[in-house]
Amino acid sequence: MKTAQRPKQMIVFIAEDSHSRARFFKDWCPPTVRPVIASDAATAIKMLREDGRTGDYGAIMLDFDLHQQNRGGLPVTQLKTGREVAQQILQSVERHVPIFVHSMNPAGHEEMRKMLTNAGFTVTCKPFADLSSKEYRAWIREAEAGWLEDQED
Repeated sequence: MKTAQRPKQMIVFIAEDSHSRARFFKDWCPPTVRPVIASDAATAIKMLREDGRTGDYGAIMLDFDLHQQNRGGLPVTQLKTGREVAQQILQSVERHVPIFVHSMNPAGHEEMRKMLTNAGFTVTCKPFADLSSKEYRAWIREAEAGWLEDQED
């Protein structure tokens, strides 16, 4: 008798350079969801390029200003931002994966929202300062439900 294979655990991909905000997102995740954090844009782009099409990312949290952890001391004009991460998402992630833009940068927030929405993604937007754990958990639960449905197909 063949037993049904349990679905893998959904991963929420979090692009966030603030360690304290990243900690909130990790702590707010239910135990059935595994958070994976990229603390700078270059790392996020690399991870999405390598793993974006595997289907493991069931949801994405996206910040715009991803250069607080500028270990290389590069000028801000040379640093990658959420814009470049969003461009990689367009190339690497299936359109059914929900995205939550939590940037506090109004112009960057809106730019990423338009880019991703115009490409067919479902995008939720709310600056981190206005986001409650209850709202985040409700969004994650909805994303996980959709991801589990996709695993059954």
